[in-house]
Amino acid sequence: MKHNRGLLGVLRTNPERLNPKQQNKRQDYFVQQPAIQAIYQFKQQLHQLLMHKSCKAKKCKELLPTYLSFVKQLKQQPLKPLQTLGKTLYQ
Repeated sequence: MKHNRGLLGVLRTNPERLNPKQQNKRQDYFVQQPAIQAIYQFKQQLHQLLMHKSCKAKKCKELLPTYLSFVKQLKQQPLKPLQTLGKTLYQ
């Protein structure tokens, strides 16, 4: 990963803002590292959930079980940084 510095930027960038070359680079990396793809997809789903702005109380109540499911999944991960993120989001 440290030899693919441009790849880190591609993974951090919003997928909608990637040009075709960057999309291909990201996809090639996912083929090589399927575990990273799973983590990336999870991150994107969580990000979309957190980007809901100005929710009314009813909408927030609908989204809460999904949010808690994400937090539970993070807390059960074997990777310590993901567990820490889950604990942080739960607080």
